[in-house]
Amino acid sequence: MEVSMFNGQELNPEQALVFNHVMKTIESEEELFLFVSGTAGTGKSFLIGALVEKMSEFTKVCAPTAFAAKAIGGSTIHSLFNFDIHEKPENDMNTIPSLPNLRLLIIDEISQCGAELFDRIERRLRQVTNIDAPFGGCRVVLFGDLLQIPPVKQAPVFESLHWSRFSYKSLGINQRQSGDFEFAQMLGRWRFGNFDEADIQFLKAKVLMVDGKCLQSSRDADLSELVDKFLSSYTPKSMILSPINASATSFNNRASQKQYGESCVTVHSEVFKLQSGSYVKTMAPQFTVAIGGRMMITKNLPKFGLINGEFALVEDIFRTPGGETIHIDVVSEQTGRKCRLGRIPKVMDAVTYHNEFPLLPAFAATYHKAQGQTLEQVYLEVTPNMTPGLFFVGASKNR
Repeated sequence: MEVSMFNGQELNPEQALVFNHVMKTIESEEELFLFVSGTAGTGKSFLIGALVEKMSEFTKVCAPTAFAAKAIGGSTIHSLFNFDIHEKPENDMNTIPSLPNLRLLIIDEISQCGAELFDRIERRLRQVTNIDAPFGGCRVVLFGDLLQIPPVKQAPVFESLHWSRFSYKSLGINQRQSGDFEFAQMLGRWRFGNFDEADIQFLKAKVLMVDGKCLQSSRDADLSELVDKFLSSYTPKSMILSPINASATSFNNRASQKQYGESCVTVHSEVFKLQSGSYVKTMAPQFTVAIGGRMMITKNLPKFGLINGEFALVEDIFRTPGGETIHIDVVSEQTGRKCRLGRIPKVMDAVTYHNEFPLLPAFAATYHKAQGQTLEQVYLEVTPNMTPGLFFVGASKNR
């Protein structure tokens, strides 16, 4: 039976077409390997919810990151399949999970899944089901946008040995910008790197300028001008996006200083570097913060129920008599839970590691860090050597 409603809302024609195709294929016991492509705002998560509601007893849902997994009520790929977190496939056989009744696997944000990880998923499904067939005989539906940011330091998923098995369907109706048809049309062009004259004029009108010159974050006066402009209309749904960490840090520190003034404190990370057989400790500035400041969590913290990419407010800062910050109390925006955070280790290379707080001010972030966010006001830093696709990713964050 065809379905056109989910959770009191109507599936649009594209969503209904995919939904009914998946259900009919499963009911007929046919093989199903499907990639559903769609840019941000085309209702992929809504469609996933409809499929899960219909097939909940036989379906597992996962995504490459905890932030993406939480958005769809699923697990991370690594936790679902008990993969070694240090990316050692040779350890996979030691931790085969029990996934009884699995008939349908849904993976969201597939663009963030590398080819090697995707091949590990295929092998793992054979192990789980003990069936020597592609993906262990399970039906697999992938969701995502391959024109979004690719996985870091990995080959893209479409270079997997198994990618050619997947058929393709597309979602093109933009639900997020449904009230602004013209902007939705622009995003559709920008996704493929196409800009007509009207687009160029539209973007030129958005450029922040002083005395006829574009603002550049590398110039101190321009940085102050940009931060003033940003803070003048700031809401928790505003963010500056930058292609590199250094610029995002500059934006965050300057915005924190202007927003909170003398109540700001500079938080340092501990840097340990191997020298002559032993580690030597130094301190390096990590970020500027104040009580009441809005922060982004930068690491999954299961102990506190916090995940990478969530937001929290600073409730208190604990410092030694010498001024060194030792703990920061935050309150999760999502759950209201209070958490006391300290420094945690972060390995940088073979001879250096940092102990740093798993937080960053939330005024600015890199384009990569903002993946999965939906914002109401976005300032995009654009540079000549940006990775292809970053501009579109940033523009599509705007609701």
